[in-house]
Amino acid sequence: MAPNRITRKNGNDGRNKRMKTALKILFFPMTISKVLVRILGRVIVGAMGFLLMAAGLFLIEPIQIPILGIPLLLFGLILTVKAVF
Repeated sequence: MAPNRITRKNGNDGRNKRMKTALKILFFPMTISKVLVRILGRVIVGAMGFLLMAAGLFLIEPIQIPILGIPLLLFGLILTVKAVF
C-alpha cells in the first residue's frame, strides 16, 4: 500500500477559499441591491402598463376617442406583459 500523501496544486488553497468567502460577504449588499433594482424596475414597468391600459380604456369608452385609446391600451398591455415575463 502506498502511504497517504497530501498533494496540493496550489500552496495557498485554503487562503483562496477564505478570501472568496470574505469577498462574498463583503459584496452581498451589492448583490442584494442589484436584485432589488431589477424587482423594482419590473414593478414600475407593470404599474406604468396598468395605468396606460386604464387611460386607453378611459379614452375608448366614456370619451369615445378610439384612435388614441386603442394604441394606448395595447402599449400598456405590452408593458404589463413585459413586466410579468
